[in-house]
Amino acid sequence: MGDLDPRILGMLEFIIGYSMAQQSQSRMSSLARSMEAAQGGRSSERVEQIDAKVENLGLIIRALWSLLEEQGMTADQLMDRIEQIQAEIEADMTDDIPNAVPCPSCQSMVSRGMPKCQICGAEVPNNQPHPLDI
Repeated sequence: MGDLDPRILGMLEFIIGYSMAQQSQSRMSSLARSMEAAQGGRSSERVEQIDAKVENLGLIIRALWSLLEEQGMTADQLMDRIEQIQAEIEADMTDDIPNAVPCPSCQSMVSRGMPKCQICGAEVPNNQPHPLDI
């Protein structure tokens, strides 16, 4: 090998390195495709599980509503109760976050001092730390 022209030797090294990189890249691409397929399979399986649960909940809700209708409950009464429960949930959510402010974009509660909403990423203007916080 010592008799080879250094330019030819350099070209051989380049070609060998290039072909090794191509093989490595091909292996990495194949591995990435395999991982994507496996994750896609798990994701679609999870979506199917969620769909089945939603269908089951829909069936349960229909059964409960039919029982309520048999007892004389009206759709207006149901809507009033839904609104009441929703208001209670919203009140509970704000009670758990002292000194929180609503996000101007999605209305989730953002802790005092946070510059952006943790849910949607919108900037929360004038969300200064509470004056008594150290």
